[in-house]
Amino acid sequence: MILYCKIALFVLLFFQNNNHNLIKNVDIQSDYIQSDHLQNLYVVNNQTLFKYSKTGEKLAEYSNNYYGDIDIVDPVDPLRILLYYKEFNQLLFLDNKLTELRSFVSLDDLDVDNSGAVCSSKNGGFWVFDETSQSAKYYNDNLEKQQETSNVRFVTDSLLHIVFMKEKDGLLYLQDKSQGLFLFDIYGAYIARVPEVSVGSFQVKQGKIIYFDREKVFSYSRTRLQNESMVDDLFTNALNVRMEGDVLFIQYPQKIGIYTQN
Repeated sequence: MILYCKIALFVLLFFQNNNHNLIKNVDIQSDYIQSDHLQNLYVVNNQTLFKYSKTGEKLAEYSNNYYGDIDIVDPVDPLRILLYYKEFNQLLFLDNKLTELRSFVSLDDLDVDNSGAVCSSKNGGFWVFDETSQSAKYYNDNLEKQQETSNVRFVTDSLLHIVFMKEKDGLLYLQDKSQGLFLFDIYGAYIARVPEVSVGSFQVKQGKIIYFDREKVFSYSRTRLQNESMVDDLFTNALNVRMEGDVLFIQYPQKIGIYTQN
């Protein structure tokens, strides 16, 4: 409850206060960034994953040249970090030191030969979006399929190309860049569509969807159907922004800025 209240308070203060202190600039080119609730930063540069602390100290590094570039990193469980290699349809799980926990998982072997995106599950295992069946499928740690959403085409007339997924607080979020978010419960039942959130990766905090688009951070409330935005000079030329507690990670073309809220 204390952590929940701190997150809620920071989301509120973030949209009311533009004062931030620079902790460190990490000089690195990055294709993609992620973060976890322990305020660790994950940076993808082609085939390499770097892990940094909230003070900008490099903690670990992982690279595998055999499967090409890393397309998705999901550190929702910092002890079981999910990596996705779309070109080769492969998954990998790493521990908190970025050491392999098991051998690569071939989605082809699970009869998902046309995957779109993946994410970790709070219950262990993972979700994968099957482009062919137009549904998300949940596999447990033993690689057994246990859940599957309904075909998303029943709520849209066109094929979806899911580029980002997230499970949070009993909900599964599927993001299509042209049609927004589609929400399901973890048992596969369709709940709602949020067309406003169609660009870039997002976070979910206290039921609000936080995302970055065109140098603004947005906070969308499903219950209030309201979208708040924040503009800051720090966001000029930024590629992405992530919030973890009182820490901001801002991705720029040649560096990652790490800031704290005043």
